[in-house]
Amino acid sequence: DAFFSFMKRPKPTQALLIEQLQHNLAQLAFLGIDLPESDRVRSSFPLRNHELLVPCTVRDLSSTLLLVAVKGNRYVALHLGDGIIGYQYLNSRQQSVLATLSRPENGEYTNETIFVPSAGAQDAIRLYTGRLNSDRRQVIGFILMSDGSEACLYHKRTAQLAPACEKFLAACRALPREEMEDQLESTLINVISKKTSDDCSLALLAR
Repeated sequence: DAFFSFMKRPKPTQALLIEQLQHNLAQLAFLGIDLPESDRVRSSFPLRNHELLVPCTVRDLSSTLLLVAVKGNRYVALHLGDGIIGYQYLNSRQQSVLATLSRPENGEYTNETIFVPSAGAQDAIRLYTGRLNSDRRQVIGFILMSDGSEACLYHKRTAQLAPACEKFLAACRALPREEMEDQLESTLINVISKKTSDDCSLALLAR
């Protein structure tokens, strides 16, 4: 609601969000994080029964931000850094269309980007607001992906989402949640992660 209230001048709300996230990360870094046992062994950290929280720095918690929220007929999307936010809609002829809502933002080099703790994050975050249903289209799904998944599911030259994205969204509608999560995890591990060395995250929202 706050983002829609500030649609004509959204910067204060965006800045407030980044400030809060940066504050939360600073607190988390100060307290430490609860790592899985496998990560502790690999990094030579104490096991959980000896030390519950492992100290870290804010830089250790650096990440990009991709977010979509829906309420009623409205949606809000926020994007900081690389990765892709895409969506699926039905046009006036009830034909399914995949489109890119927000493209990746990199630094001077392709493997550089802006993270939430970055000094320029407040100016770099992008805000998108809109309505799900209009005379020209009906938005029926969103897909968010990190740069690792992007390598398999997004064509940079054409700025188009791969057809597999439509299959993911269709499965999201048709399958029970647990079954969908199992299939998604299997695809990330056995297909997508084998084609990239970057992190592979994928989030779906469909109706």
